[in-house]
Amino acid sequence: MAYSPGPDGRGLHAVITEVLAPTGIFTQFGYTWTRWAPPARRQLADLRAHFAEVTTSRTVWRNVPPAIVHEARRPLTHGR
Repeated sequence: MAYSPGPDGRGLHAVITEVLAPTGIFTQFGYTWTRWAPPARRQLADLRAHFAEVTTSRTVWRNVPPAIVHEARRPLTHGR
């Protein structure tokens, strides 16, 4: 699922960076088998556009289906 802008024209990650504390961490899960699909790649690019640091875990094989975890730190404040 790609994040499209809401009624106010802002996407989900833009809203999250506005309310997340500077030391907060936003965690997003994804499924390994969709990792390279265009919507997942757009989501990761959007995370990187809104956060100074984005890390991705190794595959969590014990999860069904196998998953990855993105952790985004230090929200960027565009225009603030």
